[in-house]
Amino acid sequence: ALSYMLQNLGKPVVFTGSQLPIEADGTDAINNLSDAIHFACENICGVYVVFNGIAIIGTHAMKIKTRSFDAFESVNCPDIATIKKDIIKYTAKGKSIAKKEITQNLYGSKGFIAKINLCTDVMPLKMYPGIDGRVFDFIKNNYRGVVIESFGIGGVPDNYNDISTKLRELTEAGTAVAITTQCMYEGIDLSVYEVGQTLAKQGIINCADMTFEASVMKLMWALAEFDNI
Repeated sequence: ALSYMLQNLGKPVVFTGSQLPIEADGTDAINNLSDAIHFACENICGVYVVFNGIAIIGTHAMKIKTRSFDAFESVNCPDIATIKKDIIKYTAKGKSIAKKEITQNLYGSKGFIAKINLCTDVMPLKMYPGIDGRVFDFIKNNYRGVVIESFGIGGVPDNYNDISTKLRELTEAGTAVAITTQCMYEGIDLSVYEVGQTLAKQGIINCADMTFEASVMKLMWALAEFDNI
């Protein structure tokens, strides 16, 4: 969320944490905190997660494990850098991404801007076999947006409950409909299957290779900032 809220950043904003409390034997908290502080001193800008010796751009960070120290992963984007014994080494692609963040976030004429409003009228919805079409009627009457976790590369069932029609009704009613995938990697492509091609013609927002978390937060932010998206 902060990746969208904090605009024209002139410095890095770094999140970290730990899998074990800082006072516990063998805790990862001390190393993670030290790594985060060192990375926060870098001459870059943008929002990052530093965890288990790697730096991840905020919009692609995902927690994939509940107990292991390597709990966070950079999904559909290379790690920005590794941190080991206070030494930061940027990956080849990570250095390019960091430079791009600098270009996009450098102080402009307006300087730093915090646009912190979020529209909470957004429903995350996981597609599943046999889903009842009435849920889309409920969304139309109660929410401004929905982020749908589709099957695979962007599959939405159209052989029962007339899901395509329901989604068209949502967009026609002014509800923002975004499509992502239940798969962690490689994103979606609505052009592959006929049902996806139909959805693309209905004003559906294609989340491409964004993570589900980033898709939901970006839609919540966008709906708070703009009347039409």
